[in-house]
Amino acid sequence: MVASDFFNRLTAYPVVASAYGQAAAGLAWAKDRSAYAKSAAELAESGLRRAAQTASPLLSRYEERAAGLDRLACRQLLDRLETACPTVLEPTDEVMKRGRDYYSAAVKPKVDLLLSPVTAAAATAESVKSSTLEGYRRAVASRLGQSGLRRFDRLIELLGDGVDRYLPPGPDEKTAKKPQEEPPAETSNGNAKNVEREDDDNKAEKKSGDGESEAAEPADPAHSLAMAYELGRRLGARATERLAEAGSHLVGRLTGHSIKSSASEASENGKAGTAGDSEESSPSSSSSSNTAQNSSNRRSSKREGVDEVDEEDREDLDRTDMSTD
Repeated sequence: MVASDFFNRLTAYPVVASAYGQAAAGLAWAKDRSAYAKSAAELAESGLRRAAQTASPLLSRYEERAAGLDRLACRQLLDRLETACPTVLEPTDEVMKRGRDYYSAAVKPKVDLLLSPVTAAAATAESVKSSTLEGYRRAVASRLGQSGLRRFDRLIELLGDGVDRYLPPGPDEKTAKKPQEEPPAETSNGNAKNVEREDDDNKAEKKSGDGESEAAEPADPAHSLAMAYELGRRLGARATERLAEAGSHLVGRLTGHSIKSSASEASENGKAGTAGDSEESSPSSSSSSNTAQNSSNRRSSKREGVDEVDEEDREDLDRTDMSTD
C-alpha cells in the first residue's frame, strides 16, 4: 500500500490525535451500549476496508502521480498551516488552557457587556417578585388583612346559606353527602338533658370566644379561595340542575298538550263517523218501512177482492133460488 506523508503529518498533530482518540472512545462506548450502533459501525468499517482494497491497485499503478499530489498537499496545506498557526504543533492541554484564558480575558467581557441589559432586567424582575410576595405576606399577616379575610369567609358562608335556602340540594347531592354523626343514645331523661345543656354551653362558649379564636388562628387565603371555589361549583351545579328540571317540565307539558289535542281530534273524528253511520242507516230503515207498508196494502187489497167475489157469489145463489121457486 502507498504511504502518504500528508495523512501521517496530519494525524501527528496533537489536536487531531486527541480528537481521533475521543472519537474512537465514543465509538467503542456506542458499540457496547447498542447492538444497532455496533452493527452499523462494523458495516461502515467493512465498507471502508473494501474501498481501500479496491483502490490499492489503482494507487500502485499511479504511484508516482499520487506521490506528487501528496507532496503538493503537504507544501500547500500543512506547511502553510504550521507557518500561520504554530499552535497546532503544541500539546492539546496547553492549547485548551490558552483558549480558556483567551475567552475569559477577551471574549467574556464583551459577552457580559452584551448580556448586561438582559441580566439587569432578570434581576429587576426577581426583585419585584420577591418584594411583591413579601408585601403580600405582610398584608395578609397584618390585622387589617386578617379582618378582611375573616369578613370574606363570613360573606362566603352567608352566600352558601342563601344558595342552600333558595336552591336546595337535589336527591343526588343529598345521597352523595357523608352521613351525619348520630347523637348519643339516651339512656335516661337526665342524661339527655345533660347532653343538651352541654351542647348549649358549647355554643355559648363558641359565640363568646369568637374573638379569641380568630386571634389565635390566623385566616388562610388558600382556605378562603377554596371556600369561594366550592361555592361557585355548588351554585353552578344546582343552577344547571334546576334549568334541566324546568326544561324537562316544559317539554312534558308541551308533549302532554299535543297528546291531548290528538286524543280530542280522534274523539271528534269518532263522533263524526257515528253520525255518518246513523245517517246512512236511516235511509235503509225508511226503505224497510216502505216495503212493509206496501205489503200490508197488498194484503188489504187482496182481502177486499175476496170479499167482493163472495158477495157476487151470494147474489148469484139468491137469483138461482128465486128462479127455481
